[in-house]
Amino acid sequence: MIYDSLDTLSIVIYYRICESGNVNLLNPQKEDISVDELQQIWDSIHNEFQDLDNNHLSKKILMLSKNYDYYILKYEVVNRSVEALKFAYDDYLISILKKNGFKITKSNYLEDLERIKIDSEGLLIKAKHFESQLPKPDTVENNDKISIEDILSSYSMVLGFHLGSYISITCREFISLKKQVTIKVKHQEKQLRELKNRKK
Repeated sequence: MIYDSLDTLSIVIYYRICESGNVNLLNPQKEDISVDELQQIWDSIHNEFQDLDNNHLSKKILMLSKNYDYYILKYEVVNRSVEALKFAYDDYLISILKKNGFKITKSNYLEDLERIKIDSEGLLIKAKHFESQLPKPDTVENNDKISIEDILSSYSMVLGFHLGSYISITCREFISLKKQVTIKVKHQEKQLRELKNRKK
């Protein structure tokens, strides 16, 4: 059996694939399927999970990463074009610079190239702005990292019942459990606020 949907894929295996990138975990019985096909299945499952999970942090990180990559790529394109144009005039490279908002004239050709190189540093500054908003890599040791099993264990404690074998909990069931935990925690927070207000 190939895990090809949120209804069949275990949340534990989902996170193992997220951490390792090993899409072969979708195919535990080694059925005849290419890695490319497994990657397509994984991309579909991963995208659907992100949409349903409604993880704002993940979406924010993705947006920041895309913006960072965009400005780094733009910086690289502009600088490589400028370096190539120092050796020879090229209409195609000049059109690339113009598309990226940089003006170049034949009368001030070399001066324009130098100005563009200096101005392109602004692209790096924008990239670093987005990079600075990205979460810092974990500085804790691997042993201290919270696993999906730890999360499921905490869900079990919050909800007040044993969830069963963690490996059998599907991605869709996990999303449902997460919603239940969120609702219960918000309810408990509300009760605490009401209790504090009564004591005043």
